[in-house]
Amino acid sequence: MDLSSRVASVALVHNGTTLAQESWNQENVPRQHLFILLPGLFSCPDRQVTSIDHFVVGLGPGSFSGIRTAIAAAIGLALPGKRPVNGISGAESLAWDILREHQRSEVVIVGDARRQRLWAARYRCENGDIRSSMACTLLTREAFRQSCSNTDLLVSPEFERLEEFLRDVSRAGPEILPESRYPRAEAIAHIALRRLRDNKQLDPPQPVYLHPAVFVKPKGG
Repeated sequence: MDLSSRVASVALVHNGTTLAQESWNQENVPRQHLFILLPGLFSCPDRQVTSIDHFVVGLGPGSFSGIRTAIAAAIGLALPGKRPVNGISGAESLAWDILREHQRSEVVIVGDARRQRLWAARYRCENGDIRSSMACTLLTREAFRQSCSNTDLLVSPEFERLEEFLRDVSRAGPEILPESRYPRAEAIAHIALRRLRDNKQLDPPQPVYLHPAVFVKPKGG
């Protein structure tokens, strides 16, 4: 499941086949909508929550509260059967979709990290697999502009928010996808399945933190 962006999603995948999936715009419904949809995923006798072997959550970057809600839900569902819970970067799942859809060798995923910073991650397609060539990094706008001078394609889950800046960057060469694209639970599942089959480690269910924590000193303290 992924609740890290404007469009949330949940999917049930078995041996690479998607059995069920749902998506919704979180601007229109509360995050509790996830718990309304979950019973429908397990409505068939052969699709019970107790039969799930692995739970995987999108870790962001993105909405902190959304990511934490998804992690808590996955841990709660996994607890009775003592199933493992892991995570996949939402940026990686988005790159997975884009590289296959557009047949590109490389893509940079970029978002607004607030506090006058952007976050960016670079991925390449090698032998049908996704490889990270730059982990999710905080950058100033100028540093980002310099870092993507040789980039093939720029994609953002916040294109409308960053459109003016990204169009300016694209004048120097990189192509941009002129729409917001979001991580999908189905892609997260397929990445996790591939890693498990290749005996590769999955990430722990911890949000991708970009900024250090800000502590506010209480008055009179």
